[in-house]
Amino acid sequence: MFENADLSWLTFLRRLKETGMGIQERLRFAGLRERGDGTMAERKEMLEEHREVVSQRIESLQQTLQLLDDKIIYYQKEVDRQS
Repeated sequence: MFENADLSWLTFLRRLKETGMGIQERLRFAGLRERGDGTMAERKEMLEEHREVVSQRIESLQQTLQLLDDKIIYYQKEVDRQS
């Protein structure tokens, strides 16, 4: 039997995994959480660092998406030209 707080915690851990945070980092975060409010600054710092990694990954994916869009446009023009 889980309480809502437990489910929220598990959802948060799953989201960290989905963003690419490794198991060791998630375990470290969970350990800090277990130690209590005195670790909030350290947990915040971990999340800020991970946020930067995620942000850089998003930027890279946006650049890749733009390259794909450019290629699609190029090929569409070539297909239209050949028709």
